Amino acid sequence: MTTFDIAQPRATVNDSADGLEIAIPAPRVWLAVLFLGFWLFGWATGEAFAIRQLFGPGPTEARMFLAVWLAGWTLGGGAALAACAWMLAGKERVRLLPDVLAIRRDVLGLGFTKPYPLDRVRNLRAQALPEIPPGLANPQALAGVKTAMRLVGVLGPGIAFDCDGRSVRFGFAIDLVEAQQLVTLLKARHAFA
Repeated sequence: MTTFDIAQPRATVNDSADGLEIAIPAPRVWLAVLFLGFWLFGWATGEAFAIRQLFGPGPTEARMFLAVWLAGWTLGGGAALAACAWMLAGKERVRLLPDVLAIRRDVLGLGFTKPYPLDRVRNLRAQALPEIPPGLANPQALAGVKTAMRLVGVLGPGIAFDCDGRSVRFGFAIDLVEAQQLVTLLKARHAFA
C-alpha cells in the first residue's frame, strides 16, 4: 500500500491492490455542533414531555394532534442528530476501481455507497465555489445563504463530474488546491472522458 502526501491535506489517499481510495472527512463546523448539541438537549426534553402527555389522560383530539406533532418533532430531532454525527464522525470514501468510481458517505461505518460506471463518468474537475447567478434580485442575501450552507458542508469547493446528464459533487471539506491535486491523481489512474 502506498500513501501519497498532499500539501495541507484533509484527505487521506491510499493505493492498494484493491484500487485507489480517498477518504475525506466531513466538514467540522464546531459552532454548528455546539448549537445542535444545545438544541438536541431541548429537543430530548420536549420529546420526553410529549410522549408522557401522549400516553396520559386527556381528550382524544388533543392526543391526536400531539401524535402528529411528535412525529414531526422526532423527524426534526433525527435530522439534527444525523447532521451532528456527520460533522463529528462523517467521511466520504472515494474508491477508483477498474470499472467504477464509488462514493461512500458514512458515519462510523454506517452509510451508503453510490457506484458510477467509469465509462459514463465525464468531465472530472476541481470545482470552485459556485457563483451567484447575475440578475438575481438580492445577491447580498444569497451570498449570506451561500456562506451559511458552506459552513455546514452543504456547499463548497470540491470535486465534480458529470454522469448520465447530471452533475455529481463530493469533497466539500477540501479546498480548491487539494481538489485539484486529487483530480490530477485520479486522472493519472484513469483516462476519464
